[in-house]
Amino acid sequence: MQLSYFLMFKISGVVFESHRRRNIATVILTFCPVLYVYSCVFYTDTLSMPLLLSAVYLALCAVKSKGKKATILYILGSALCTAVGYYIKGNVAIVAVALLIYFAFKINIKRVLALALATVVSFVLVGNTITMTMKSIEAIDESTLDKYSFPMVHWVMMGLNGSGGYNDEDFLYTFGVD
Repeated sequence: MQLSYFLMFKISGVVFESHRRRNIATVILTFCPVLYVYSCVFYTDTLSMPLLLSAVYLALCAVKSKGKKATILYILGSALCTAVGYYIKGNVAIVAVALLIYFAFKINIKRVLALALATVVSFVLVGNTITMTMKSIEAIDESTLDKYSFPMVHWVMMGLNGSGGYNDEDFLYTFGVD
């Protein structure tokens, strides 16, 4: 949580030009109830928050960056944070879509394509690394994974129901289907 607060402070430094606005953002952040709600429960959402915020921070730095080398490094860092965050909590992938839309309006098409390519490559590399590591240490076999993991349809179903939050009936329904 402390890292999330620090990253929010860093993002406000990139977004707001004046010191006065940065200070106001810091005061608002100090009293932000959304982050306090997560701080008392360690959950995958909480674990993925610094990665999501790091992706946003690095992407904003890429927009402000003047040099090609720095821009590429920021884009790669943002994509990598998004990919790692996605494998902890899938909803972090939304930041990739948001950043692509933001980039499309703020910068040239080359950087948008660079971010898209870096994101896809990062997702493939991180996903394959996790899969190979899990298989090599034999942490879980395919039959156990198939038996206990939720299909992608489950997450779509949960998102379409009401406000998109946790729903006990949907969870039990999905868990009961072979």
